[in-house]
Amino acid sequence: MATVEPLWNLAGDNLAMLYTSGTTVPFPDALVATVAIENDLEVWARDPHFPMMQKILPHLKLFQEPP
Repeated sequence: MATVEPLWNLAGDNLAMLYTSGTTVPFPDALVATVAIENDLEVWARDPHFPMMQKILPHLKLFQEPP
């Protein structure tokens, strides 16, 4: 698990990457995505920002609900 300061830096890097690609998301969503990426976790959310982020942050894993 990443320590707190590097995690904030990574969140900032991810936000910058999203912004430069034209994707704007709320800071809490970007932070959740960063924590999930760094800890190899799946995010279970119906928030449309997460699939948008996954296109730019391919290491972001999203839980797929069964049909």
